[in-house]
Amino acid sequence: MFNAVAIKISAIAEKYPGGLDAFIQKHPVRCNQHIAVESSMGDDIEETMKDLLKNGMEIGEDFTFIAAGYDAIWITAAKDLKIETGPIKIDLGVNWLKGVYHGGGLLVTYLDIPE
Repeated sequence: MFNAVAIKISAIAEKYPGGLDAFIQKHPVRCNQHIAVESSMGDDIEETMKDLLKNGMEIGEDFTFIAAGYDAIWITAAKDLKIETGPIKIDLGVNWLKGVYHGGGLLVTYLDIPE
């Protein structure tokens, strides 16, 4: 299954020893100005999540775990059964990210002003 962890850049800068530079040298993440994301087709992100927790970050506040594969399976089945059409909102467990399953993929947007 496709899994991901999304971390606020501000939390990494504030809480991670050595800041963002140290974090990206240790973990295979992709970053923009707001979030760092590591994705995996397996359980590879478990070590990253343990490292985040060890360094004082809180799940639901500083980072979130995204099990995108599970949502995709259910949504694809629902669409095949014509239960619902169009983009489907996905709860990502934090108010600073918005997720929408559309066109076969999960689109994630950072929210400057949390919902």
